[in-house]
Amino acid sequence: MTLGAGVQWGEAYSAAHARHRLIVGGVSSALTAAFGFGVDNVLELKIVTADAKYLTVNDYTNRSLFWALRGGGGGSFGIVTSVTYRVHPNVPIVGSFVTANFSSPDIAQAVITEFISIQPKLTDNHWGGYSSFNNGGIQLLYIAPNVSLSTAQELINPFVDFVTNVTQRDVLSSSLPFDSFLDWMNFISGLGQLSEVGFIAEISSRLLPRDAALTRPAEIAKTLLSMPLGVGFNCVAGGASSQIDPDSVAFHPSWRNALATIAIAESWSENALVGEIRAAQQRLIDNTRILDTISTDSATYYNEATLHEVDFQKSFWGRHYPRLQEIKRQVDPTSLFIVPRGVRSEDWDANVNLKTIALQHLHNPRSPNESAFFSTILCLSSTSLVEGNNNCKCLYGQPCWPSSQAFDTLASQLSQPLLQPSPPALPCYTDPSGAECADVQANTVNGTWRSNIPGALQNLFFEDYIFPNNTISACYLNTTLGIPCEQGSIPPIGVDARSPEDIQAAVRFAKEHNLKVVVQNTGHDYLGRSTGRDSFMIWTHLMKDIEFHDAFVAEGGDGSEQYEAVTLGAGVQWIEAYTAVGARDRLIVGGISPDGSVGAAGGWVLGGGHSPFAGKYGLGVDNVLQFTLVKADGSHVISNAHTDPSLFWALRGGGGGTFGILTSVTYKIHPLVPLTGALASVNFTSPDNAQRAITEYIRLHGTLSDNQWGGYSFFNNFTLFFFYLAPNISVPEANATIGPLFNLLHEVGDTGLITDVVPFESFEASGAGFTSPGSGQVGNRPEISSRLLSRDTAVNKAEETARTLLSLDFVAVNFVAGGAVLRVDPESTGLNPAWRNTVAHIYIGESHEEGASAETVRATQQRLVDNTAILDTITTDSASYLNEASLHEVDFKKSFWGTHYDRLKQIKYEVDPTGLFVVPRGVSSEDWDENVVCRV
Repeated sequence: MTLGAGVQWGEAYSAAHARHRLIVGGVSSALTAAFGFGVDNVLELKIVTADAKYLTVNDYTNRSLFWALRGGGGGSFGIVTSVTYRVHPNVPIVGSFVTANFSSPDIAQAVITEFISIQPKLTDNHWGGYSSFNNGGIQLLYIAPNVSLSTAQELINPFVDFVTNVTQRDVLSSSLPFDSFLDWMNFISGLGQLSEVGFIAEISSRLLPRDAALTRPAEIAKTLLSMPLGVGFNCVAGGASSQIDPDSVAFHPSWRNALATIAIAESWSENALVGEIRAAQQRLIDNTRILDTISTDSATYYNEATLHEVDFQKSFWGRHYPRLQEIKRQVDPTSLFIVPRGVRSEDWDANVNLKTIALQHLHNPRSPNESAFFSTILCLSSTSLVEGNNNCKCLYGQPCWPSSQAFDTLASQLSQPLLQPSPPALPCYTDPSGAECADVQANTVNGTWRSNIPGALQNLFFEDYIFPNNTISACYLNTTLGIPCEQGSIPPIGVDARSPEDIQAAVRFAKEHNLKVVVQNTGHDYLGRSTGRDSFMIWTHLMKDIEFHDAFVAEGGDGSEQYEAVTLGAGVQWIEAYTAVGARDRLIVGGISPDGSVGAAGGWVLGGGHSPFAGKYGLGVDNVLQFTLVKADGSHVISNAHTDPSLFWALRGGGGGTFGILTSVTYKIHPLVPLTGALASVNFTSPDNAQRAITEYIRLHGTLSDNQWGGYSFFNNFTLFFFYLAPNISVPEANATIGPLFNLLHEVGDTGLITDVVPFESFEASGAGFTSPGSGQVGNRPEISSRLLSRDTAVNKAEETARTLLSLDFVAVNFVAGGAVLRVDPESTGLNPAWRNTVAHIYIGESHEEGASAETVRATQQRLVDNTAILDTITTDSASYLNEASLHEVDFKKSFWGTHYDRLKQIKYEVDPTGLFVVPRGVSSEDWDENVVCRV
């Protein structure tokens, strides 16, 4: 029976039925076990190929193309105009229907285990059909071709009886005879079954091997019942189809050992936001990984699959793919016909159009400018045409994960054994009364202690992992919650880097195996950039070298610029840097944190690096003279104003974990100067008094900025606390500046208020480097959001700004800009140019308790989003400090980098074209899913 290209299966079934014949419809069908797949029934095709030839293709003419067309996918080898199928004599059909509800997960497990275990027997007897189930129930619609009603009942009724006995309730079931397959189809259609039209959804699938159903039915049932939305179980293989040579057609050879396809889905409303759609797609990806455990080769049905396969070539075609590629090259050398995830689509971008446009213009440019333009476009392609075709990174537990032998080879190249990070609280689960657990309990909120544990974070929220189904993998300190200790987001393996060579070996290994890489030093991180579930960690914490230079000249410089400087290894922390530099009677511009545990040569400076001394000496990025780093290609390079100045520009503000792995940073150091500290702690007697005080406090920042002050504060309607430092300013000078505000605080404050101006010989003497307000953030689960306060807003809109900020429960003001920061050219670094008009960084926060449900966490995050919208009203550009910010920004590119983002992204693709280094909300992360695992 020859069908034209536009004939639909309903028309084909009717036409065959009119001649008392049966045709096997679709590639997979409920009739497959009796008559083979659709491709097994094809006798001949007619096709227009890419060279506009009209060919007849069969077992005798164009045999290779005939092989490819039977399973190689649509839209790839040409345009089919007709297909000739084998038809079979009409046969009677028995249709069996079963519907049952489950009252508990245990009952669901028992029934689905039995259901899986009977599939081999059903397909051996040529049964096929469709079913769906979850923990709430099952519905199946199966057919048995060319058997009597009594024979069919003998096979299906034991299953019905089993379900009835287990569920202890009536099961709706029936077996009915039909004269033909078409009669059965019409009956099902009348019931409204088998409808898949009109929904917005994406699906994913896996083939169920026969041996898995025979030997592991309970395990498979448990896996499938873990799917949040249930599964579709299509019994469309086995029987006659398994008797055919797997290499006779291009169809995935795993089909010949399969019994069924198992499909899962995610959907969204037609007015869903892009973020909601991406979240649904990520849930599908995560659930596909779970589904993968039932198969040995991730084989799937090409026509009912996901665009987000880790290795679509393997999943869709297995070992047949190289031959399909070669046939594709022969019949369509210029790739006129390319479809997403089709044969040779890996050579193209996600929209399968970039290569055609760019190469055409590169080979035949109309002008030199056009050639340069399309060369740049190729460099920026989200799928590298040269260096890799994988759209997803390899994660622990996946088939692509390196073998133990591969890790042994890596270990032989390193100076230290490989790390196997575990959750810090694990000792309290293995030995609750032991010394290790006592150490955990005593030091959980100690930043230095946490920084010394590979994989541990200062902010515990990012050690947790929330699955798409809202279950949480975590290891809580509170063991009485009754929740098991799990790995969460902590990487399972890593490299303890002590030298650039260690990092180079790790980077080359990660690149070779396409691993998701995370870089960690101290674990100070509000965006989860230094961890990642199932990832490969490079830990730089113990690279502690410190070297001083009396007259440092940057590599490539002519010696005309020399600086007193210090070079800090990637693992040096600020407490160590302050101590070393202070011992030489010098000052370095650095960060402030509880016990000084923030890293001095990593994410702090790459994100900008604010400091209470920024007003006098500039931000951290303004004090950098040179970086050394390992890039994505494994090279160890120097970057400064003379050597690779473009990368030097990007590294100063473009963010951590993005352009490479720092091995050292060289900073200017400055002569020690005396300081004057100003301290205030006041409780307000009324909201009106709070408004008066905070208005003047904000307005004063213009003057304080001009005089190079800096420091930290927090306030709300009830209280104000600040501790500010004025470098090289005397006590009388400080009193003249801060005195009027102190007088107002005494007027509006309650009893017990403190205001004081204190001289210090040095920064170390002030103690500011080793403690700060809000130190309780370490060892807890906060999320924060921030905005930059411009000088113009502080001076000219102080009252309005105060009112807005006092409408929030708590506001912290980091007075870490202004002064010298404002005098630097905004275009001189990759930092958000808004910093050059900023006097302070304002942040707000929300937190949740350990053990909180995913719903509670989401509600906390939504409050943060809502309050950020309020905070936004004090800005004109939503600018934020990327190191102390929110994952939930409406437009993170604008908030973190403003007008610099496009140039940063271009540099990113120049130094890391395959995306080895990508972090949440980092440069180019919009090209990846929420977990920065798969390109979107």
